[in-house]
Amino acid sequence: MQALAILAAVRAIVPVLSPLLNMTGSEKIVTRNSLRAVVIMPIAFVIGSRWGLSGIAWAWVVGFPLVIAPLVRRALVTVEMTFLQYLAILRPAILSTVVMIAVVLAGQQLMVGLPPVLRLLGAIGLGAISYAAALGLGFRPRVLAILRGLRSALGSRAPVKAKAPGPPAPAQTS
Repeated sequence: MQALAILAAVRAIVPVLSPLLNMTGSEKIVTRNSLRAVVIMPIAFVIGSRWGLSGIAWAWVVGFPLVIAPLVRRALVTVEMTFLQYLAILRPAILSTVVMIAVVLAGQQLMVGLPPVLRLLGAIGLGAISYAAALGLGFRPRVLAILRGLRSALGSRAPVKAKAPGPPAPAQTS
């Protein structure tokens, strides 16, 4: 199951690829990639099924990158970015995730003996707090810039508020 956790991290950054390519005129690449997935993934699952559930999980880990690599390559070309530049953008999330994993694993060792529900809630709390702390402490300027951008975007779309009723304005005399 750890294999699927690795894949989940990769899959989290993939959903924007198809819409990006569709909107920039590369619909055929997206279609070909879907056809590639229809061929590769079932074959990977059949092979993986020989080793049971673990084999199916590893089929995802091996097959999915083969399917998604052409989309990533084309998307990076479309936005004129190298793979290393892309990883640099993801650096805060990657490093904060590594910190979170370390804290949660250490915390789980301290929570041995607690009821499962409490261990789960503790792991969730430790994960959320450690991720936010790592992101905020390690990448504060970037976090603040994102928050400013969100406030600006939300502020510009906020509905115009009506003025509170009050005394009428004095009449202008000419």
